[in-house]
Amino acid sequence: MGVGKIRTVSRQLIDELGLGGGGSAAIVSGTAITSGCPPHCPAPASTTTAELGERVLYDPSNSELLDGSPAMTFAAPASPILGSRWAIKNRSASQEPVIIDGNGSDIEDPLASYAVAASFTLSGDGISVEWEFDGAQWLVI
Repeated sequence: MGVGKIRTVSRQLIDELGLGGGGSAAIVSGTAITSGCPPHCPAPASTTTAELGERVLYDPSNSELLDGSPAMTFAAPASPILGSRWAIKNRSASQEPVIIDGNGSDIEDPLASYAVAASFTLSGDGISVEWEFDGAQWLVI
């Protein structure tokens, strides 16, 4: 795989780390970065924008919003250049959906016959996808 930096995003991580409240957490170089709301309010949707060359590991367990919609959105890197890459991997057995957003560029959906769209919903346990920018859109590689 051509991506280097790895980040982990988990909806459950806040509770596991005893940080309280709903929301999301990202582990970047061992530092917990939290966002969300106090325990008395529903957790908001969370958006993670990938960096160029980054592999984002995520766990969507228990991450749906109260209306059942996906609570996690992963956006492709901003300002990509030809050959830029990024990747995601569901590190859990959860099949709860997440949203993949092309961040201004169209992006291929690997589970819909590689249809290209501005964004799409992705679900599946253990799924791993890598994209490369072809100068106009993000293509699965």
